[in-house]
Amino acid sequence: MPEEFTLHEETERTDALVAELAELWERSVRATHGFLAEGGVEFYKPYVEEAIKCLPLVMTARADGEAAAFMGITGAHLDALFAAPEYFGRGAGALLMREALARGVRSVDVNEQNPRARRFYEKHGFQTVSRRETDDCGKPYPILRMELAEEKRQNP
Repeated sequence: MPEEFTLHEETERTDALVAELAELWERSVRATHGFLAEGGVEFYKPYVEEAIKCLPLVMTARADGEAAAFMGITGAHLDALFAAPEYFGRGAGALLMREALARGVRSVDVNEQNPRARRFYEKHGFQTVSRRETDDCGKPYPILRMELAEEKRQNP
């Protein structure tokens, strides 16, 4: 039976919301980013909290009031999309992705060492167009730039 999720545009970035989404991010990353060095989650968490506060658009997919997944968008770029591990494969991320595409998202950066995320974006019409050896913090985690395939741009 499909999960019932509701979309919410998070216009008020309260401390409680930031804490809720940062905790969701942490659980998601711990479940998917086994490649991070010891202390990696703690290193990145302040950046994530700041992004949640500052991104132009943050949306959540909620189930019974609880954030199941969230995304952040700047223009046509998907800055972040994370689902709580207990919601993996249950449709929350796909719901957010459809909303992102409807809002004109055409690119996303993804850790090369996160094959689950790569497959998710490929399923939604993205293809790898470039690769960087390091992430935005200069850490040795290769980043793939993925863009929406031309045929998907015309028929999202």
